[in-house]
Amino acid sequence: SAPSRSERAICHQARDAFYTCCREQGLIYSPGASIPSKCKQLRAAYQKSCPSSWVEHFDQQQEETVRRTKQLYSAINQTAPAAAGGLAGKPQKA
Repeated sequence: SAPSRSERAICHQARDAFYTCCREQGLIYSPGASIPSKCKQLRAAYQKSCPSSWVEHFDQQQEETVRRTKQLYSAINQTAPAAAGGLAGKPQKA
């Protein structure tokens, strides 16, 4: 049977606590990444609180977010020098 509303809330809280812990340790978690020692208990609670298919789904969502973030970061870094010149009031090259 599907998780109740309170079970879903517990699952989401456990998921968020785990991902937050990873970020606080300087890691944007994606499946296969090593889990910081401070976050291992939170990962276990997350896996216990959520159906395994949900954990897999949330981890895939997280992996996609990481991929998009890296692409965006790369794009920003490639255009930053030109943008910074414009923001600093320096003339733009035509």
